[in-house]
Formats: sequence, structure tokens, C-alpha cells
Amino acid sequence: ILSHAAHGLSVIALYSLARAVFHGAQSEVFAFVTACLHVFSPAGLFLSAPYGESTFALLSFSGYLLFVKSFNFNGQVTIDQDILIATSGFILGSATTVRNNGLLNGLLFLEEAIRTICSLKTGPVLPVLRRLTATGIGGLCIAMGFLFPQVIAFQDFCGNHNLDIQLQRIWCKDRLPSVYGFVQGHYW
Repeated sequence: ILSHAAHGLSVIALYSLARAVFHGAQSEVFAFVTACLHVFSPAGLFLSAPYGESTFALLSFSGYLLFVKSFNFNGQVTIDQDILIATSGFILGSATTVRNNGLLNGLLFLEEAIRTICSLKTGPVLPVLRRLTATGIGGLCIAMGFLFPQVIAFQDFCGNHNLDIQLQRIWCKDRLPSVYGFVQGHYW
């Protein structure tokens, strides 16, 4: 039920995202076609199975939608937009806890941070610094979404000294221990 609900909500989020990105006479038709293609995508089996794909899609599309809405194309940056970009980072960080490839969403925030730093030359300093702070918070949320499950897994499987040494996983001894890398290599 949760997977189906998340899949249905992700279709609505994708439709809203397409409407927010594309403007003009055909934007509503384009958004509708985009949402329909998501429903019937090759990943459809995974999106309706009790698996993390639909939750990841919902969180990702919702985070992207807030990211897009955090822009004002007349040049002004408001506190509301800064809150939207930080919230976007929090939601995309939540998506990263579901699927570790959500870490790539951090590239959006890196690009926005670079763009914001470049705007220091031409705009007022306080709104730009506020935007840079909000972007940094959003980026940190994504990084935490990646690191938090790693820390929990490390504590459970590697840091628990009550475990028999034979029960500890081999990835615990890696230079950079990663449960994600171990699961991908061992089970996939």
C-alpha cells in the first residue's frame, strides 16, 4: 500500500515539477505526458513493489520541485526562497537515506553554491550570504542522508565489541568502510 501511495504521489510531484520548469502553451500537455510516461516506465514493476524505488522517486521529485520553486527569476532572493532550498536539501537528504545514489543530488547544491558565490560581485551581500548558507545547509542534509545509514551500520556491525569477531563483516576493516559498497559487491 505504501509503495503504491508513494508511486501515485510521485506522479503528482513529477507533474508539478514539469509545470514549474516548463512554461508556455504546451506546458500542461507536456507535464501530463511526462507523468503518464512515469506511470508506464520500465521501472514500473519496482515502483509498485514493496521496495524503496517509489519512496525515492517521491522524495526526489518533491525535493526537485522545492529546489525549482526556490528561484525567483527577477533577481531578488527572499527568505522564503532560502527556506525552500534548505527544505529541498532536507527532502533530498531523506531520499539519499533510501537510495545512496541520491548523493548525486548534491551536485545541484554545489552548482547553486558556485552560482551564488559568483553573484557576490554584482548583488547585495546579505541576501547572497543568506542564500549561500541555505544552500550549504541543503547540501549538508544530503551528505548526512548518505552518512547516517553508514554510521548506523558501522556501529551495529563493526563498532559493537560484544559481537564475536567472526560475526563482524569484512568491510569493517576497509580503509573507508562502506556498507553500500559491500552490499553492492556481495549481493548484486
